[in-house]
Amino acid sequence: MREVIAPALAQFPASWASSEAIALLVAIAIQESNLATRRQGTALKPGPARGLWQFEVAGADGVLHHPQTHAQALTLCREARITASAGAVHRRVEIDDLLACRFARLLLRSDPAPLPTVDLRSEAAAFAYYLRNWRPGAARTPQGRAKCAKRFTRAWRLALEAVA
Repeated sequence: MREVIAPALAQFPASWASSEAIALLVAIAIQESNLATRRQGTALKPGPARGLWQFEVAGADGVLHHPQTHAQALTLCREARITASAGAVHRRVEIDDLLACRFARLLLRSDPAPLPTVDLRSEAAAFAYYLRNWRPGAARTPQGRAKCAKRFTRAWRLALEAVA
């Protein structure tokens, strides 16, 4: 919170650093990387996702080209001194947690639905928000979705504790 999320969100309007946004960012980072893994897979079998929020190239591209996030994404790339391309962002978020958090916040911003409230009753809404925006491959089957939902329950509860 202190080293990544607060400084990353300080660049945006204050309203973007709401408890709702922070809770969802924390939950998704726990869900995706357990706040430890910055590269999906193993050295022998690498996966396509990078950074604490496990961005894939398509996710970076979506943020770069969405009408709600395009201008901010270009600014972030300029400030990070990288080309405003999905590939450049994808490579950088693996080693730049602030940029990864900022792109994750922009991805949340691209969803027209209101952010879920910060309470246990909103877990299903938070999970739906996550599924809609991150589109995790593990949730494509009913069994995978159930496993993903169970893991998200833990992530959401930890995020609520962190925000409190």
